[in-house]
Amino acid sequence: MGKFPYVRILGISKVERGRVYLPKSVRERLGPSVTAYVSGGRVVVAGGSGSQVDGRGRVSLGRKILEYLGVEKGDMVVFLEKGRKIYLAKADRVNAEIE
Repeated sequence: MGKFPYVRILGISKVERGRVYLPKSVRERLGPSVTAYVSGGRVVVAGGSGSQVDGRGRVSLGRKILEYLGVEKGDMVVFLEKGRKIYLAKADRVNAEIE
């Protein structure tokens, strides 16, 4: 078991100049504003007071969160669902974390 047992992949996104595109399923669940924080060594994405989602479905999660994930412009990130929480992980690390 890794950090993410029994997970569902909600979508994959590309990082663009500090902004991340939210897949439609994630946008519908989180609403018009999104916040990201680190909990237990993982990045959790939640709705509530935070960055506003723009008209194209992109949101700025913050420089420190992106540095924590180790992503830069052009890298891919994956939205994972476990239980009622949505996590964000760097795409090339997902296989290692699921196993």
